[in-house]
Amino acid sequence: QQRSRCHSCTCTRMNIRNDENEHHAAATRRLQSTSSQSGYEVSVLYEGHRDSIFVQPTETILAALERSTTSISKKGNLNNLPHDCRRGNCLTCSGRIQDGAKSVRQDETTFLSEEARKEGFLLLCSSFVMGDGLSIELGRKEDAWKINYQDRFQSEETQRIGAEASAKMMRQIAELNPERWLARTERSLGDTEEL
Repeated sequence: QQRSRCHSCTCTRMNIRNDENEHHAAATRRLQSTSSQSGYEVSVLYEGHRDSIFVQPTETILAALERSTTSISKKGNLNNLPHDCRRGNCLTCSGRIQDGAKSVRQDETTFLSEEARKEGFLLLCSSFVMGDGLSIELGRKEDAWKINYQDRFQSEETQRIGAEASAKMMRQIAELNPERWLARTERSLGDTEEL
């Protein structure tokens, strides 16, 4: 059986199933009932509003945002904070680190590309605060998607690899049907001679 890491409470469970919401609710209750105030203050910016939240070392930033009672959440903005899969697969909860990159630990098994991480993006559902001084901007899904699924495929290196693969495929097709290749080549040379 495959083990899966639970992103809300750092436990490891066998085959996370439909009881996931109950499990996460229990984990959140355990975190809220702890009397120790160990954790870190994180500055968050969302839809033009800045506030601070308290994040415990064993909870994700998304879990801390959901339980927070900041001025941002009172205005209803956090209720609209996009999130979906809670596993780091969909990139919906993307944010961007503004300051304190060394204060956060990101789960390496997410679909966030290395390029996006280097640009300061993180997934709230699978990131943990490890120190003071973290400042993040929430709601950066579109930018993370652009880097993850568009920009990195338009780099010079990617274009070169694509051209090489295309040339190799054309050569292999030509080798399978030399008569057709010869006819196309002669036709192509004939077109050039006419110019």
